[in-house]
Amino acid sequence: CRNTDATRTKDQPPLPLARKKCLKWLTFQWAAVQPELIICFGRSALASMIGETASKTIAPNTLIETKFGPVLFEIHPAATMREKNSTAKAYGYAKIGKTLEKALTIIGVLHD
Repeated sequence: CRNTDATRTKDQPPLPLARKKCLKWLTFQWAAVQPELIICFGRSALASMIGETASKTIAPNTLIETKFGPVLFEIHPAATMREKNSTAKAYGYAKIGKTLEKALTIIGVLHD
């Protein structure tokens, strides 16, 4: 759903029409795969699932029930990759790893 205009130098969030079209595609993908859990990396992905307004109040590493089933939210890995401070970057990657570990625990692959 991201803006693919190569002339822009800054990453732009998807426009409402693009988000709506992506949600339609996501619905088809969900129906075909029927995953036990979806992980939304980034607020744009989360906003596509639960709406722009609601997505602003959700903290990272939060599990949300949606019409698609459980959704786990985490920051987008690109935000971590752009981090200049090496300690903050390491912390960001560790958070992503913890989210993936939480996802595997939720679906029963890992046990506490």
